[in-house]
Amino acid sequence: MLSAGEKGRIGEFIAAASIESLGWKTSFAQMEAIDLLAFKNNCFLRVQVKAARTNSDRGRYGFMVHNHARSQLDQSKVDIFAFVALDVRKTIFVSARNLITYKKYFKKDDYIPANLESDSWIASINTLSNA
Repeated sequence: MLSAGEKGRIGEFIAAASIESLGWKTSFAQMEAIDLLAFKNNCFLRVQVKAARTNSDRGRYGFMVHNHARSQLDQSKVDIFAFVALDVRKTIFVSARNLITYKKYFKKDDYIPANLESDSWIASINTLSNA
């Protein structure tokens, strides 16, 4: 069984590979809320990676976005969340501006679409651009 740290590190590599496959460069950043920096041309994005295996009882992935149910996410520290499904090695990207809860859940089927990573990455960037 993998430790939480090992799961997190594997998730970071999967997320970085996904971002790189979309034409961006990445750098690992071990900072308070930032796991990866993604950059292309003059655009720099701060990415926080969350990794999980499916909960076999419920058939879904559960992620802790931040630790306090009563506090709001500080969106000044992170631009995009990368929710990595470790068992299928796929990532759903969500703009931090679209997150209002401290927990995020995805069904197993949410990770099936072929263009999932590129579509969710583009949608996240568009949300940031339109803000």
